[in-house]
Amino acid sequence: MVTEEEKQQTQSIGLEPEVVFNTLSDRRILAVQTEDTHETIMEISGYDLQINFNRDKLQNIADIESMLDGLKDLFRRVVMQDLLESNVEKTNS
Repeated sequence: MVTEEEKQQTQSIGLEPEVVFNTLSDRRILAVQTEDTHETIMEISGYDLQINFNRDKLQNIADIESMLDGLKDLFRRVVMQDLLESNVEKTNS
């Protein structure tokens, strides 16, 4: 995995290559839908979207469950931050 420092160094010296994607066929979409109506309630999408797992650390069900708990906590923070920012925008309008 690339660190934030490595990203900044590459950008600062102009070595980051440019990549071109096809608008539809190269876009990856991961969505969560409601069980009853199958409406999308959350979507992750992007180009060159990579999902990597450290398989050396995922040796059993307990390891996987622990990783999933961390993922849940990560998205809880993302959702709460989004809701807070949305509420601030609404009150400032």
